[in-house]
Amino acid sequence: MVRRAFTGGVMLTTVSMVPLALMELVHALTFRGSSLDGVGQTLSFILHVSLLLLAAGAVLGLAEGMVTLGVSLLTKTLAKRRVAEPRWMAWLYSFLALPVMAMTSARAFSGRRASQIPGKDLIALGLGLAGLLAAYGTFRLIIAAREQFRMRRWGRRHALLLAPALLLAAALVYWADHAILPGLYEWFHLGLSVLVVAFSSSAWARSMWVIGRGSAG
Repeated sequence: MVRRAFTGGVMLTTVSMVPLALMELVHALTFRGSSLDGVGQTLSFILHVSLLLLAAGAVLGLAEGMVTLGVSLLTKTLAKRRVAEPRWMAWLYSFLALPVMAMTSARAFSGRRASQIPGKDLIALGLGLAGLLAAYGTFRLIIAAREQFRMRRWGRRHALLLAPALLLAAALVYWADHAILPGLYEWFHLGLSVLVVAFSSSAWARSMWVIGRGSAG
């Protein structure tokens, strides 16, 4: 079980870095390509970025496998009935994301002007709670979709619709990461980066399901 969780996490997250590498290369070459001296330096830059992101994907995959396995085992321990497992799993994943959301809410009012807003502490608390509820709803949708595929209620057509939509969501979040408050609020951008990887991983998971079903057929 442990070996399967780690192997699956490493493979899925590493492959999911491919779209992210393409987005990063397109962005870098479009806006900073003039700083590269010739074809050799451009190819070296492309190779460096690609290998760096693939290596990061492998490391993140180990962490993802460990978290997934831990949450699955803890869910089975806490849930008294099978129907309660999706709720417990969604709450566990949401609470794992809570530190990032709390830090982002706190840092959002750390600037000179933002720190002078009346009631900023209550606003930060409200943003944190809203983020927690939004995360719970998102995880419930993800878990429900996974169950639909696992129970064979959704098939190839649904996977072919979901995969491009998830990749589009990853691209939009990637754009937001570079366009909204660049260079400020590092926790905010960290959260967006995590979302990009999560959307890309989910898209690849659906793509792998289609490929697996096609091979089986």
